[in-house]
This record gives sequence, C-alpha cells and structure tokens, in this order.
Amino acid sequence: RGRKERAPRKGTSALDETEMDEREEVHEVPQADKSCELCGGTAFDDLEVTEDSTVYKYVPPKLIRVRHRRRKCRCRNGCTLVTAPPPPAVLRGGRFDASLYAAIMVSRSFDAMPLHRQAEAFARAGFPLSASTICDLFHTGAEVLRPLYAVMLDEVRKADVVKADETPQPVLADGKTRRSYVWTFVTDTHTAFVHSASRSGETPRKLLEDTHGVLLADGYSGYNKVEGPDSRTRAGCMAHARRKFVDAESQAPDDVMWIIQRIGDLYAIERQAAELGVAGTVEHLKIRQ
Repeated sequence: RGRKERAPRKGTSALDETEMDEREEVHEVPQADKSCELCGGTAFDDLEVTEDSTVYKYVPPKLIRVRHRRRKCRCRNGCTLVTAPPPPAVLRGGRFDASLYAAIMVSRSFDAMPLHRQAEAFARAGFPLSASTICDLFHTGAEVLRPLYAVMLDEVRKADVVKADETPQPVLADGKTRRSYVWTFVTDTHTAFVHSASRSGETPRKLLEDTHGVLLADGYSGYNKVEGPDSRTRAGCMAHARRKFVDAESQAPDDVMWIIQRIGDLYAIERQAAELGVAGTVEHLKIRQ
C-alpha cells in the first residue's frame, strides 16, 4: 500500500524560536512556466510578491585550514626584531585547534561515539583523520583538563547537598567487554562523573570522605562508607521509594495507592516551587511545611 503523506505541520516549534544562521534563496519562475492558460500569452510581469516557506537544512561539520601569519616589526635603529605572539593553543606548535579537541571529547563523552567511528565519520566527510590521531587528541585533551576536573571535584566535596548515583558502562577489553561504572555526583552548580572499574563503595569514599552535609542517594550500601555522625547525613530518594510501592501495587492496591497519591502531593509541591521561582529558598521550605 502507498504511504499516506502527512499534512505540513503548522504553528511554531522550538526550532522556529532558536537563533541560528539563516540564508535566503530566491527562486525565479522558469521561463517554460510563463505561459497563460487562458490567452496563451508569454509576456509576464514580475511581482514584488513571494510565496514563502521555511525548511531546516543540515550542514555537516567540517574542518577548515587556518593559516596564521604572524607579523614582524623591527626597531628603526635596526637593533630589535619583534614577532606577533602565536595564538592560544592546546599544545605549543600543535597542528590542531582547541575546537577539534572539544568536538572529539564531546562526541565521545556525551554522545557515546567511539573514537574509531569518529574517524570513519571524518573520512566520509573527506577529512583523513586516523583513529590513532583522534585517540591522541582525546587523551591529550583529558590531560590538559585534569586540573579543571580536580577543581570541580573539590567543589563537589564542599557542597552542602550532594546527589549521587552509579550506572554500569561496558568497556572494551581484549575482544570482549567488561562491566565498569560511571558514578555521578551532582550539586546545585556542578555535575561530576567519576569512572571506576567496580561498584565498590571506595569511589564515594575517596570523593566524599571527611566531608559534611547531606548525601541524597538510593539504598545501595556502597554509600554507607560516607554516612554517619562524623560524615554526611543520608537522605533517601523519593523516586526510588515510589518505584517499590508501584511494584507492590498488585499485592495491596488500596494501601499502596494511598501512598503513591501522597508522594504525588509532594511532587506537586516541588512543581509549585519551581513555577514560582523559589526553589531552594526559605519560601520553598515554608511551602513544604
């Protein structure tokens, strides 16, 4: 059966309200179409009227070659020669701009794009960047950012409230994959990821040991190492608690539904605070109470 065409979508969308580069293309009426169906005439006058439409065109990412020409100047007495300083670079004398380091690292870390696939994508676009070169750029970028990462972890340690969770992540190893974990630590201002080969509680211990405040996490015992009178106060996650009641609904529907509704009331309070723009303030606390 033939596929039924959908009617064009009307109204605005998030794309329509997004700032982006624009270009305008004017399409002239082909000469072959300038023929009147009524009189057969071929003399037409152009009108200052257009029929407009908008489409979104994908322009693939590309590499450009930037040739830096550093000017030189000389003392009029002939005793000193001065050259313009080189532009900022990740590595002195390096061939690649910081923008390429950033693109590779973002694609790998946020979009889960393996480095060899990035090399294949560059090759399809006509740019022969080898997988080994991309790998070198990724690891060099990580080393350059290591001091900034250390500062971010320090900011997490200082936070009064830290939210934490861990999720499995497969890692290639000798023709197979092994299970590793990415631990996520979130504060009001930072989100820090810590990779670990295991789910051991050593990861939260190393990061949060000898810190104070609240730790918001699920019931996993790995967080027990940083919970106690001389460390952080453990706060339970309402979303995890609700999940268990949903699982138990078939066993005691009346009792469970009452609890789920009460949790829904709590969620409504949080939405109200967010809509009023008072989240995290004293007014938020008053609403909760």
